[in-house]
Amino acid sequence: MVPKNNENHQISFKNAFDGLCYSLRTQPNFRLMVIIGVIVLLASFLLGLSRIEITIIIAAIFIVILTEMINTTIESITNLVTHEWRKDAKVTKDVASGMVLVAVCGSIIVGVLIFGPKLMAIIP
Repeated sequence: MVPKNNENHQISFKNAFDGLCYSLRTQPNFRLMVIIGVIVLLASFLLGLSRIEITIIIAAIFIVILTEMINTTIESITNLVTHEWRKDAKVTKDVASGMVLVAVCGSIIVGVLIFGPKLMAIIP
């Protein structure tokens, strides 16, 4: 029997939630990015950032978390293809990790540009 459309959506959401839980449970860097994201978001509210500034901060946080999940996916797929050392597998994993690094550097730049002036105004 083919599941009804509503059942398909429920299964899809369950699978998506399982993937999120897997990332939180097994990926230390993912957990770190989530914790840092929560701290930055709290700081955004405490420092009274504008709605647009908070939106930009949230986007930067989500980009970093998203790239970390994509990196985990790429690493898992690479491990499915080969368990032995191969240059192509190393390049694949290195480029995926580099993607996360670029996202983190971009979010740091966004953070400095947004938080910098606010912090400079309250630090004597």
